[in-house]
Amino acid sequence: MQIKPIQTESDYDVALAEIGALLDATPNTPTADKLEIPTALVESYGTLHHPVPPPDPIDALHYSIESRRLAALA
Repeated sequence: MQIKPIQTESDYDVALAEIGALLDATPNTPTADKLEIPTALVESYGTLHHPVPPPDPIDALHYSIESRRLAALA
């Protein structure tokens, strides 16, 4: 694995593929440790280039009300 910054969508896709190939690694092994750097790079790139917009306030209220109803039923 070559470590380089993610500068394009193509770089982003390659990093996601590397992460996907390592996801089944046993925790606390050298293979699992290889997830650290590409995950941090993808997170950073995603925050800058794929921000998650804030929820619609009405949708957020509906979700909150519904989740409380479900919790009360449990």
